[in-house]
Amino acid sequence: MGSITGSRERALFCQTLAPMILGLQGREVIVELKNETILYGTLIEVDCFMNLTLKNVRMVKSCGVETFQFEFFFLNGIKSLRYVRIPEDVDMIQTLRNQLDILSGKKARAERKKKKGTRANWLRNKEAKNMATTTT
Repeated sequence: MGSITGSRERALFCQTLAPMILGLQGREVIVELKNETILYGTLIEVDCFMNLTLKNVRMVKSCGVETFQFEFFFLNGIKSLRYVRIPEDVDMIQTLRNQLDILSGKKARAERKKKKGTRANWLRNKEAKNMATTTT
């Protein structure tokens, strides 16, 4: 997700369903274009404008006869994307929640808070051990 650079872009990203597609990163997806071409490939990256980067892509034209192979494929999402088929084994609600937590920084704050609590407990234990050794 290295393509989200600013707060404005992050806000735009959170107001679309792009985080849902971002949750499919690294998975095999099927993408249908407005000209009825179908792409089969592994999703590498998504940005806030729904631009997709895929690898190991097989393109099937609308007639179904012509197929092309691409190692990498960049798709300008707003102009040409019709839809991305979400695999049945993906829990859409949980995936969307996870992605929004990551984008909002909620998970990072929880991790920092957890580590902070661990540090405080460690200091208390250290002080208790120091007091026990000084009294004996």
